Amino acid sequence: MAKLVIFDMDGTLIDSMPLWGHAGSNFLREKGIDPAPDTDDIAYSMSVSGFADFIRRKYRMAESQKEITAQIEAFINDGYKRLSERRGARELLLSLKRLGVKAVLATSSGESLAKPTLERLSMWDFFERKYCDAQKNSAAFFEGVARDMGLSPRDICVAEDAPYSAACAAAAGMKVLGVYDEMSFKFNGDIKPLSDIFVYDFADAPKTARMIADI
Repeated sequence: MAKLVIFDMDGTLIDSMPLWGHAGSNFLREKGIDPAPDTDDIAYSMSVSGFADFIRRKYRMAESQKEITAQIEAFINDGYKRLSERRGARELLLSLKRLGVKAVLATSSGESLAKPTLERLSMWDFFERKYCDAQKNSAAFFEGVARDMGLSPRDICVAEDAPYSAACAAAAGMKVLGVYDEMSFKFNGDIKPLSDIFVYDFADAPKTARMIADI
């Protein structure tokens, strides 16, 4: 029986992956630049500062890399103010709480994005711990969360849309709730083969919560 769920944020709790998936081309259009067809693929594979340097050189932009980085971050921050939750996400957190299953947040996004977004969507306070700027690319991260929470990995389920993080959670001995996200599927691959439970959304949140509790 699961005693804790570690929730990813982007693509799992909130519908932010389209924002990231088209951030490069949309940012350039905002600046009056016609983006190359492969812009979004390139942007998705880079850090924000790396992409800033790339477009500065490619499009011979007058601003410095630091200035462009700040502009992109402001563009992304503004986009987060309009994001919605994944269907049924808050209801899932509430259903888990009613069943006595704890929740923590583990997101690669910084707290400056995560906190105001999840507070606006009334989800921030559901989490007993928040791991922002999390590097979820090894089993060690998930093992560390288990230690922090005083639990065995086998008592923990990880809700993720990204296969690489799901694989690390599974390697740590945790169960995986795989959540389908179109953009994540396109850029990262299929999470379904790695999932103990797989859902397209949380439309039936009470049922999903029971499945997690019984896993």
